[in-house]
Amino acid sequence: MKRFVRIIIDAFFRIFYQLEVRGLETLTQEPVILAPNHNHLLDPLLLAAIYRPDLTAVAKKELSDIGWIRWIFGPLDVISIDREGRDLKSIRQSVEILDRMSLIVFPEGTRNDSQTTPLPGKPGVPLMARQAKVAIVPVVLHGNYRPFSKLIVEFMPGLTVESFGYRRLNSESYQAIADEILNRIYQRKGELIDENHHR
Repeated sequence: MKRFVRIIIDAFFRIFYQLEVRGLETLTQEPVILAPNHNHLLDPLLLAAIYRPDLTAVAKKELSDIGWIRWIFGPLDVISIDREGRDLKSIRQSVEILDRMSLIVFPEGTRNDSQTTPLPGKPGVPLMARQAKVAIVPVVLHGNYRPFSKLIVEFMPGLTVESFGYRRLNSESYQAIADEILNRIYQRKGELIDENHHR
């Protein structure tokens, strides 16, 4: 069922959108945390269409109340987490899943209406990465999802928690790491916006 759903999702995006994918070839088959900006409800499905290794996602519990979303995400084994990102059971479950597959986690924790300014990051993302000993791959999603428009997905180089150089890892440093990841994503997103304006 999971394979069937991913085939349907893949066909949907390739029929209705012009996909431009950058940086995917630099990723290995090893599990990672995919950490994208989040501007649209279809963002996780777009990544599921593009990213070939097995993966699932972390989503807000509220989304499970929406029928069509539950139908699509159910076979993908999505992990529900509370809005504040402090659900320790879900974090432990995420770490266990990262032992065998990649995980989509939105560092902002919810959709952001701004195309240029990130919301505060959720410290659970670097916490999961450190506990699971996996890299965080920032992902830039750019496009408005109008039918037949261009959607750009850019995978940035993977980052380990240790690469940020903090001597002590605590709630403050995890928060700072999450914010830095989002700053890099939105800086690159701003560059993509400028590129499109100059064409």
